[in-house]
Amino acid sequence: MRLSDSVSVLMGTTGSGKAVVGPQVPHGMVKMAPDTYSLNNAGYDYEDDVILGFSHTRIEGIGGSGGRGHIMLMPANGELIVEEQKFCSKFTHKRETAEVGYYSVDLLRYGIKTEMSATKNCSIFRLTYPAATDSRLLLDLSHTLCQYALGYDGHAEICGDSELRGYGVYPIGYPNTAETRVYFTLRLSKPFQKVVFWKGEDVFENVSEINGKKIGAVPMFETAEGETVLAKIGISYISMEQAAKNLDRQIPAFDFDKVVADCKDAWDKALSVIDIETDDETAKRIFYSDLYRCMNLPVEYDEEDGFYFLGADGKPHTQNSNGRHFYSDIWAIWDTFRATHPLQQLIEPERQDDVAQSLMENYYQSGKLPMSPAPCLGLMPCMTGHHAASVLTESYVKGRRNFDYKTAFTAMKHATTRTDIGAEGIPAAYSELGYLPADEANSEHDFSVSVTLELTYDDWCTAELARELGYEEDYRFLSKRAQNYKNVFDPKTGFVRRKRADGTWVEPFNPNDSHKRGFCECTPWEYTTLVPHDIQGVINLMGGDERMVEHIDGTFSHNRFNHINETAFHIPFIYTFARAPYKTMEVCRRYMTTIHSLEPGGVYGEDDSGSMGAWFAFIALGLFPSCPARPCYTLTSPAFARWTLRLPEGKSFTVTARNNSKENIYIQSAVLNGKPYGKCWLSHADIMAGGELVLEMGDKPSSWGTDFEAAPPSLTTETPRFEVLSVEGCHSAAAGEPAQVTVRLRNNGVDGSLDCKIFENGLLRSREVCYLASNTEGSFTLTYTAYDARTTEIMVCGVPFALTVTEPKPPVFVCGDTKADKVMLRHGCFREAFTVSAPVKNTGSFAHTETVACTLDGIPAGSETVTLSAGEERVVSFRVRPLQIGNHYAVIGDGCPAEIDVCGRPDESKWICWRGTKAEFGAAGDHLYINAAGNQHQSPSVPSNRMEYGILWSRFPVEGDFDATVRIAYEGYTTPYARHGIVVKNSLEKPWDDVSGLLYAGAMSSRGFCNKVYTRQIDPDTLSGSPEGPEAPYWIKIEKRGSHFDCYYSMDEAATWVRQGGYTYDDAAHAQYVGLFVNSCVPDLRLVKFTDFNITMVRV
Repeated sequence: MRLSDSVSVLMGTTGSGKAVVGPQVPHGMVKMAPDTYSLNNAGYDYEDDVILGFSHTRIEGIGGSGGRGHIMLMPANGELIVEEQKFCSKFTHKRETAEVGYYSVDLLRYGIKTEMSATKNCSIFRLTYPAATDSRLLLDLSHTLCQYALGYDGHAEICGDSELRGYGVYPIGYPNTAETRVYFTLRLSKPFQKVVFWKGEDVFENVSEINGKKIGAVPMFETAEGETVLAKIGISYISMEQAAKNLDRQIPAFDFDKVVADCKDAWDKALSVIDIETDDETAKRIFYSDLYRCMNLPVEYDEEDGFYFLGADGKPHTQNSNGRHFYSDIWAIWDTFRATHPLQQLIEPERQDDVAQSLMENYYQSGKLPMSPAPCLGLMPCMTGHHAASVLTESYVKGRRNFDYKTAFTAMKHATTRTDIGAEGIPAAYSELGYLPADEANSEHDFSVSVTLELTYDDWCTAELARELGYEEDYRFLSKRAQNYKNVFDPKTGFVRRKRADGTWVEPFNPNDSHKRGFCECTPWEYTTLVPHDIQGVINLMGGDERMVEHIDGTFSHNRFNHINETAFHIPFIYTFARAPYKTMEVCRRYMTTIHSLEPGGVYGEDDSGSMGAWFAFIALGLFPSCPARPCYTLTSPAFARWTLRLPEGKSFTVTARNNSKENIYIQSAVLNGKPYGKCWLSHADIMAGGELVLEMGDKPSSWGTDFEAAPPSLTTETPRFEVLSVEGCHSAAAGEPAQVTVRLRNNGVDGSLDCKIFENGLLRSREVCYLASNTEGSFTLTYTAYDARTTEIMVCGVPFALTVTEPKPPVFVCGDTKADKVMLRHGCFREAFTVSAPVKNTGSFAHTETVACTLDGIPAGSETVTLSAGEERVVSFRVRPLQIGNHYAVIGDGCPAEIDVCGRPDESKWICWRGTKAEFGAAGDHLYINAAGNQHQSPSVPSNRMEYGILWSRFPVEGDFDATVRIAYEGYTTPYARHGIVVKNSLEKPWDDVSGLLYAGAMSSRGFCNKVYTRQIDPDTLSGSPEGPEAPYWIKIEKRGSHFDCYYSMDEAATWVRQGGYTYDDAAHAQYVGLFVNSCVPDLRLVKFTDFNITMVRV
């Protein structure tokens, strides 16, 4: 069995993964694949059943509006049709084969079996036709993968009886982006009978060439039943002649099987760089599938004879690679610097010199370091920061020297200091203030905090290269700027947050606020620790290891670990910096088994040029480049019993995890090359030197890696050293009443915070973070409440403070609000139950024992005897299992009850359950539940529309004018992009392609309220966001007045409404279907609870 047979090329081909399904060689320029109706950014979606054609270019897993999909072919017969949405064909997965190096599918409409493979710059097709006098191969030169961007220009000409040449001119990405020109040479194994050209809707015969927009060519020929016709295509970014040369060299004969075998051989060799030993075949296949996707990009763009195209300055150039390789399509470095490049430094170290030098070629030509290098005219700014600095520094510090690193430093310094070169430089405000101030307009495009943190890391990368090269002045300047992250960190809240130019914080602050409003694709929960070069510095600001562990715990417990975006990659490994490596082990092993699979939807989040694959590959190996430009890797629990990395010069590095299993996930001890090893990190040099690391695994956490010195390196190497100078305040306090003490502190160490705690008889009574810069003093007033009549002193920051508690109170147990672990259960799930909990506090001054009872719908459901000291609080829990469908209430003690539901099916006389994706529906009284998966509804105004929602439609349409309102009582969280709310539509007869009158109003999980309308009269992608990040409960409303619709939300239980947007369109039906919708934007289901749904008739 070939190693490449372990790879699932279908993994990640539906949902958000956007993985490339078709044949390609490692880092190949040609990436063949079918383009299906959804036209996602990789071209193919497993959920589709219609193929438009087969194109040659694409990028692995990118988001946004996409691009590529150039030089599309489509075999056909019968009536000549030249519109791609009409010459398309149905297909089925039962008659489809997808492997590394080979793809095959039967086009059901035409009865044609289509097989394909690829070399670096060429493709080959084996087409098996039925008997027909009008068999053909359509060549579409206007097609792209962007729904709204056709080619700008094109040319095709006949060159002999079986050859066509030409080119297409395209936007490199979404509409009106930089231009790219792709040349081709196509040869058939069978002579043409004739060639027909088209332009727009016009067809031309008896001409030898065609030019302009919306053009294509159709070689036609007669075929016998089962006749095989081979087609081979060379592409080039240089010229038609170069495309022909690429084809002559790489596929000299029509030998389809050889191309397939060569492609598989190339992947076998590439994947064999890491050898895995495990009994878990699924984990092994997932790993090699991840590794495969990591070597799709960057693309090797040098062509035969060593020439390549470069247009970084906006002009086309053909350059000689002089025996090297030229790489592009790093889309975007913002994504790839975090995991893709670091993994390639290990598995393809000798390639990295040329990757670094390729970035420099862009700089030589344009005077700027690229953010997303691509084969187009001009640079493509994308995302934030200038992370080429990370890639270049990483190459240097990890031993690569065969690139122009001195000029690289000059380029990096320009990027970190110049304010006159646009997105590839820095904002003037960052240079002046040390942070990017918040957008006072509260714009949807305010990424100020993210930009500050990303630039701070780039400053550090540039400083590191300056230090390596001996540029001391530059090093001092830039390493100081590398601490600019402190300017947006608020010790009071423990988060990074938006700050105005005058130094004041933007209020209100919500750490759950997501994507925009200061942050790019994550929340403050994740971004607060996104300081790769100085995690210890962030720990110091937070108040120490305990505070940091609590912050990361909160990231997970608040369900704010947005694992579908690269900005969260580092989160599990922060535990290790905070001397809790066992928690990193738990998270990594859990996520390996719960959010990653071989299924087509098994990649959560866009793969982004292999970034997601690289992240999971690192997790499986038990390593992670927490700071990519620092030559070391955080060490954690590997998924395999043994793995070996094959290194240059015949060396190898092996990690053996003894007794590793699903239970034994904790490292007990480590031995590196025969010597005990207590660090939680490995140096790049140790790995590249070869050797063996042996880990002893166990089923319980150990003390391994918990020493201060064991944590991975940081820019800050010390902690603050706080001295309590004095504690002052009243030495008596009334029981149960707030009191205050003033603590004067001095920090004799580095900048940081003290986690100030006040204890009474061993019970925590107050806690506050007190920040002081290095070598400064300050006074802090702490508020606390004492209870115990026995108290003679309290401990303030570890210092005794005499205290007498006056006015003692008798013991009274007070119960807080009752909370349930879930909002609903399906009727008939008798093994499941609710766990309800509530805090119980003794507000008196003496210890006491009391029985705390739980009731369900007023009937006793359990009790527990609880003993609490004076002022002590404890959470008590009970399991309850209501049996009847409907609304139920559980309450502990005298607190507020928890509302829990047992759900049956929605009443079919009132509701229609509609599934555009995986979805479940429930009802309990007037409470409605939708639990659905599904992705963003991108562009339903084109035939590739797919409404990926679970929708509960009100069974009968509503005539005339109306107000539709609903309360969102609970929303599960998967990603910031997941949506839910009210949907209105003209008709349910054609749910997939009738877009007239389709309107949504709702919210995107913690990102903001939104509304979206799809008609033939209005921009089909109108999104309106709100400044708030909503958290349930809140209300949504749609008002219909004639042909006009207004969308609203309310945050105060429908007392006041905020208008979000309004739309007028003439083709809105008089009678409208109204429903509730949910999606998740990941393969998992997401639950939303709706209450108080109401339709009020205004005018019939």
